[in-house]
Amino acid sequence: MKHNENILKKHMISAKTAVISFGEALLGIVFSHTEFGSIAPFGVAYSSVSSVFGAVGAILGYIINGQDIFRYCIATAVNCAARIFLWKIVPLPNEFKAFLFTMWAFLAAGISGIFVVENSFEANCLFIVGGIAGGVSAFILSVASESLEGKKRFTAAVRFVFICICVSAALSGIYGLGPLFRHTASVGAFFLLCCICGKFSIFISVTHASLTGLFLFITDTALFPVLCAITVGAILAGILRSFGKYPVILAFIASASLVTIVSNGKVGIFEILPDVVFAGILYAIAPSAVIKKITDAVSSGINNGVRKKPIKRKAKFALHKKASETLGYVCDGCKKKILCWVRDYSETADVFNRIKSAQKSGKEPTIPEHFKNKCEKYPEIVASLIKEEPYDTVLYADSASASTPKKGESICGDTCTSFISEDGKQVYVIADGMGTGANAGQQSFRISTLLKKLLAQGFDRNDALKIVNETLLKSSDETVMGIDIAILNEKTGLCEFVKAGAAPSFVLRSGEVYEIGASTLPIGILEDVSSGKSKCMLKDGDVIIMISDGYISNDGEWLKTILSSVNTATYDPVCLASFINEEAKNTGLSEKDDISLIVIYLRQTKKTNRPNT
Repeated sequence: MKHNENILKKHMISAKTAVISFGEALLGIVFSHTEFGSIAPFGVAYSSVSSVFGAVGAILGYIINGQDIFRYCIATAVNCAARIFLWKIVPLPNEFKAFLFTMWAFLAAGISGIFVVENSFEANCLFIVGGIAGGVSAFILSVASESLEGKKRFTAAVRFVFICICVSAALSGIYGLGPLFRHTASVGAFFLLCCICGKFSIFISVTHASLTGLFLFITDTALFPVLCAITVGAILAGILRSFGKYPVILAFIASASLVTIVSNGKVGIFEILPDVVFAGILYAIAPSAVIKKITDAVSSGINNGVRKKPIKRKAKFALHKKASETLGYVCDGCKKKILCWVRDYSETADVFNRIKSAQKSGKEPTIPEHFKNKCEKYPEIVASLIKEEPYDTVLYADSASASTPKKGESICGDTCTSFISEDGKQVYVIADGMGTGANAGQQSFRISTLLKKLLAQGFDRNDALKIVNETLLKSSDETVMGIDIAILNEKTGLCEFVKAGAAPSFVLRSGEVYEIGASTLPIGILEDVSSGKSKCMLKDGDVIIMISDGYISNDGEWLKTILSSVNTATYDPVCLASFINEEAKNTGLSEKDDISLIVIYLRQTKKTNRPNT
């Protein structure tokens, strides 16, 4: 049964890939028919931002078009080859690579035309100069493509205009396919405008309408009435959009009629009206989900990502009410306040959280010595934060970590760290750098430090992962990272595991071993962060084992066997971490990869003591 499901899943993936490839080929055919006078640069330009299938479609489109077949096919093939073999080598932003590759392609095709095709020298030179238009088209297509994927490296105005240009070029290409497709292009133009005018302001609607009409007019000057009807209709629809769908449709019908009246009957209303009516019917019956997808695509170029939730930072000192009071009457009178609460905010907030967390566990807070030496009012801070509270039972976490670098390396590529978040929760992190050795160790240390800073300052864990992911995507060395996070609320016993490309964790309870966590892609690969999240309630005597992926290179079943045989009562965290680490080395795991783990013991304790100041 499971085998059949895997086969079905594989075929579904193949079918999806086939549909995407077919769609790219169709777009290639369409863009190859987008002409500006005697040049058709969009097909060549599209091959710089699409797969091989898009390039094949563009070549087929130029053959169907029959205009200057040799040079355009050569340019498309050269551009596609440059994308395949040089894309990762050239150290430039994607849009500039697309621009340069397309220019090179036109240059190569122009030179080939001199020796192979009977074109004049001047004609080939003009073709090469036309490569500038191709390069600009490729630049626009690249920016628009990345905007639709969620990348926002240009201003909202630039992204919006470029998306509109690409849509208009596609409609112009459909129109250029021949008489059978001209009404399709006209209907598509009016339908898209109905969707956009029903959602956005007059300015946005008219901008898109003007660009669409202009492209159609450049393709065929006989389409001037369509340009007028589209622009006037967008203005009327923008005014009437608050009244619903049907006024938007009537606005375009009225604009077609108005164009006929203004032209004194030179433009027959029946040249445009059937297309407008059919587009209006499509708009009226179209599901809201379809219209939303269209408007979302446009909005990706307007407002920096309508669909993404903004990163919200929690209020400072959410852990306890007395912290703000302490900042008020203790820190306000200190000349070092701006250093502690601005430059070194992360460290200071972590110290405050440690003091309050230590109060509930009856332990002395672990505060860095350099902070005690730097802060002249440290005793006053501790005294003001801690107050006598009724005894209650809470969980206390005691942890230890152990790491071993891969054989032959002196530095482990994994980084283990723990700290207290701003809301008082214990946070444990294993950052698994790409590869092994010093370079991986530097990567993992840098990312774990960034993650600690974000969580300590009150960022939501999902937003923190997004920031880390964006940092990795922007890095020049194409870094990917496995991140394993455990967030423990000692007051309630609730523990949340967040994993991105990380190995599963284990909870030991009464001799049983429970595996927690699903496999996901590491961060730094995709634009969107895909993290596996699990929650569980822990109690007195539970032990959490967090591991790097080096522990599961040999399937990981050996680890479950060892954990199930361990009597946790005879170990403390340090001893258990050392024992598991030695067993992993004896198994030969350190010969293949870095190995790291964190062991967390949970115990119930009474809050009977106050930490010493």
